Amino acid sequence: MGKQVLTNPARRSVPATVIACEYSTQQLRDWMAQDEEPGELALLEDCELIDLPTGHWPQFTRPVELGQIIADAASR
Repeated sequence: MGKQVLTNPARRSVPATVIACEYSTQQLRDWMAQDEEPGELALLEDCELIDLPTGHWPQFTRPVELGQIIADAASR
């Protein structure tokens, strides 16, 4: 499978939520700010970043909190 190329700029206006489990949202913001060429995440117009410091499997270690974050994101 080759590299996917996204061309429709409307994709950047779709609300998104990032749940950061293995790194903090501050680290993510720092990485996004350091990129000379911003990636797709940095170009989103409505992106909510949420910390849930659980490691790789939040659905097993903190399922209630994860479910609530997902439900809140779906309702916004």
